[in-house]
Amino acid sequence: MEKVLLAVGHRQLEEYLEEKLKDEFLFTGTTVYREGILKAIEDRCPDIVVIRETLEGSLNIMKIVYDIRANYPSIRIIFLAGNREVGDELLATLVNYGVYDILYGESIPAQKIIGLIRQKNSYNEIKHLQPIPILDEDRNKVMFKDFDTTEIEDEVNTDTDDDKSDEEVDKEAYAEEEKKNIVKEHKRKIVNVKIPQINLIKKEVKNQEKEIKYEQIETTNEKIITFVGGKNGTGTTTLAMNTAFLLAEDEKKVIFVEINEKYPQISYLYDLGYVSEGIDTALDGLMEKKYDKVKSAIVKTEDIRKEKSPMQKNYRKFPKLLDFLFFSKEYLSGIKEPIDLSVSRELYLYLIYQLDYDFVIIDVPSDLANKATIDGIIFSNKVFTVITQDVSSIGYSLFNLNELEKKGIEIKNKNHFIVNKHVKSNFKDNEIKNWIDCSDLITVDECSKEFINANLEGIPAIINSKNNDLIEDINRIKNNILKK
Repeated sequence: MEKVLLAVGHRQLEEYLEEKLKDEFLFTGTTVYREGILKAIEDRCPDIVVIRETLEGSLNIMKIVYDIRANYPSIRIIFLAGNREVGDELLATLVNYGVYDILYGESIPAQKIIGLIRQKNSYNEIKHLQPIPILDEDRNKVMFKDFDTTEIEDEVNTDTDDDKSDEEVDKEAYAEEEKKNIVKEHKRKIVNVKIPQINLIKKEVKNQEKEIKYEQIETTNEKIITFVGGKNGTGTTTLAMNTAFLLAEDEKKVIFVEINEKYPQISYLYDLGYVSEGIDTALDGLMEKKYDKVKSAIVKTEDIRKEKSPMQKNYRKFPKLLDFLFFSKEYLSGIKEPIDLSVSRELYLYLIYQLDYDFVIIDVPSDLANKATIDGIIFSNKVFTVITQDVSSIGYSLFNLNELEKKGIEIKNKNHFIVNKHVKSNFKDNEIKNWIDCSDLITVDECSKEFINANLEGIPAIINSKNNDLIEDINRIKNNILKK
């Protein structure tokens, strides 16, 4: 039985396809973002992948197709294009790549997708999407004849209901009834697509370890920001929380996600974490396609400001646009079974693309064995590595960076170092820069007194702080995030 991976981001369509084809194909899962397609292919090894052009995400959709053809040539790609026409360069490029299973148009009926999953196209059925090459012998160049759609239109228009079989008529009637399962695309302009040539001949690799390369999210207006410590105790969580607070005060919709399965700090300090639903619930919801679970797991400042609580006076000082995600009380107490944190990337992307957060601030452990840490680093737009002038914190952070590079995870271009608890000493900033090989450092002066007092009161240190240096330092982190 062939395995099918769905990358269409259309819940009703996914459920419909699975229900109709469950006896013929094995559905290995779905991904609702472009960034998750290649990783899902690597994890689930499908025979067929169905990709919708307008799937959410910032990666170039044709670059994804290119990588699939280059690295997984045996996988059959079914491509659901948008409102395109014969002559479109994207459609022609797909054919050049050997992708023959193409459906395009403003509306694509589910029955057509089912038919294509069952029976793949031959080249003859889509050759009209590819320009005809002509050799100009005088100039020794290959030219391309303009698309001629007259013949195609004639062929299409000659079909009548009388010429169709009863089975074809029944299929069309059934497709009409299943309008709710039609994939509707936004109209889009025809654009040029410049993609490198591809050699589909798979080279044999002997006695070599396969090198894993991870895709990175391109910079967008929406950002996933990860804070990770060089080691435990560098003050990563405190800086992440105060930065999230300032972003929300700037009228940005922000969610702070504390990935701490043992001793969460923020949820304890602000009496927010004793919740029946949390990160674990949200991850369960994503795997079960029960997306309401994600929403119910979020602690919203707008809601807690209205609740009667000993902390209500403090909550009223929180920006309304700041929300939180913590692990549930059942999970923290060990009552609930450990969850697979490798799907945390789906959570980060869901918060950005489905719940419309401007910023997802992720506080992850410094432990590289934690899958949520790895995904937080891979799928973030920016990473802030928090160190101190303690040489061990710098040494451990460099060790972790080297380990990531060995795994094919390159974060140097998006990584920024923050030196927390900074004091004047013989260990000069230039020496730190030379050691970690970076041109710029963000320093946050030693402010233990302010943080201790704020923690005792149950509010972020940035609230009501009279320490202008602290306010300026946290604002530097915020401004770095806002900088494109």
